[in-house]
Amino acid sequence: MLTVRNLRRAPTFGDWLRANSSLLIALALWALAVLWLASVTPPEVDGQWYSLSSVEGQLAAIRMSSQDACQASVAGDALACIPAHEWR
Repeated sequence: MLTVRNLRRAPTFGDWLRANSSLLIALALWALAVLWLASVTPPEVDGQWYSLSSVEGQLAAIRMSSQDACQASVAGDALACIPAHEWR
């Protein structure tokens, strides 16, 4: 009969956590940094204008540089000109 000795034990979830602890800590710190950056710098929406156009049957919103440029696009082929604060 064959006898097998000194086998390694099967790895457990705790072993995996110990092996990857530095990676998990780095991922948690990265996620916190991204959340902090998102809360510190909210997007500016005042003074932005959007031109609505129909592209291949779909509605597309294109950000314009100014209200005058937006109104000029409506005179062309755009459907409407909407200020950013109305999108909320």
